[in-house]
Amino acid sequence: MGSVFTATNDQVNTYLAKLPARANVRLVTPMKNLLLRFILPLIPAAGFAAGVDFHEHLGIQMWSLRDIAKTDEIKALDQAKAYGFVEIEAGKPAKVPLDQYVAAVKQRGFDVVGIHAGYEALGGDLADVIATAKALGAHYIVCPWIPHPK
Repeated sequence: MGSVFTATNDQVNTYLAKLPARANVRLVTPMKNLLLRFILPLIPAAGFAAGVDFHEHLGIQMWSLRDIAKTDEIKALDQAKAYGFVEIEAGKPAKVPLDQYVAAVKQRGFDVVGIHAGYEALGGDLADVIATAKALGAHYIVCPWIPHPK
């Protein structure tokens, strides 16, 4: 039998608020159905009611600012910062040298959660994709699209 512990609502809300949005949380209890159907759906509402601030993990996929980035990738970073984002999902810059882009990202205080890499790039020069991810400090490499017959 597992350990039993008691936590206040504030402790539970604080713990859940610190989890990454993509965290895979699995609860295994005898009351699993009760938890999944009735109690867990109330936790986010309780967090908002308690005034939990999610701004410390607010992020944007830089592809969302592609119209700005087409002309100036650094200006796109400035726009993301102006919107209040602190995390970004980036990609290899097309118009700016990687070292200059990395410096701009760091100067603005962004945490690069991941980068996008095309299927062809992953199948071609994987070492370059990995080097880009490491240079940006990315935690993940995402392949957003896999070509397939229509």
